[in-house]
Amino acid sequence: MNVFFKILVAVLTISLIIISALVLWYDREQYIDFVERFPDYFETCHGTVSGTSSELIAWFSANKDGWQNNPASLAPGYLYRSSELNINVHPNSVVVNYSKNGDWQQVMKHTPAALISKECGSGS
Repeated sequence: MNVFFKILVAVLTISLIIISALVLWYDREQYIDFVERFPDYFETCHGTVSGTSSELIAWFSANKDGWQNNPASLAPGYLYRSSELNINVHPNSVVVNYSKNGDWQQVMKHTPAALISKECGSGS
């Protein structure tokens, strides 16, 4: 019986270590250069926006690091959509869904985004 408990404790300890490592890996901050992934254009509620938009390039060039995985679905803010990259902009955060090796990933960054945040129906 004593051997059984030693094995059980060892298995539980190893499981806890693996789970902790996976949580830390998933919650890590990431450096991602989204400008490299920009399409020729994005669809928005105001029509098409060029993938070479100076506002988008400036904001994403200044915000390449600090992205974190985020499994939550957030309410839509101002959306920039394309077949490989979707950007959901809120005044103080940006969520990016992007295709990586055929799988969709979602990351979020909490930072002011007024430069690329607009309102649908406002004409701006």
